[in-house]
Amino acid sequence: MRPVVDAPPGWLPQVNERVLELLLASDIALHPDSVGALLNLLQDSIWSGTPAPFVSPVEAGGVSAEFRTPRVELHIEFDAGGVGTAYALNRDGAEWDGPLGDLPDGIEKWAWRLAHGAN
Repeated sequence: MRPVVDAPPGWLPQVNERVLELLLASDIALHPDSVGALLNLLQDSIWSGTPAPFVSPVEAGGVSAEFRTPRVELHIEFDAGGVGTAYALNRDGAEWDGPLGDLPDGIEKWAWRLAHGAN
């Protein structure tokens, strides 16, 4: 499921800019481990072709990225320790919530679904 071209997604500079804005905001305290884990994941070429995620802070220094298409949603969250969780929804009725490493079909398949609008 990996893309033919091994390059980071085109939207990565905008995501980096958004993360920098959040880091510089005086009322938001993102933990470096959560930010590092998210950016490490998002720079992977598996995200090429997906819509840009919406990046936002979550409680206790965590950070999340939310991908949405008409058929697929994927929410990825990293806590202050850099531990990832995910919520995945396929409009055919498949729904899952749990540790990122246990995501059914794996993260590459969900990235492919987002990029191709497929099941």
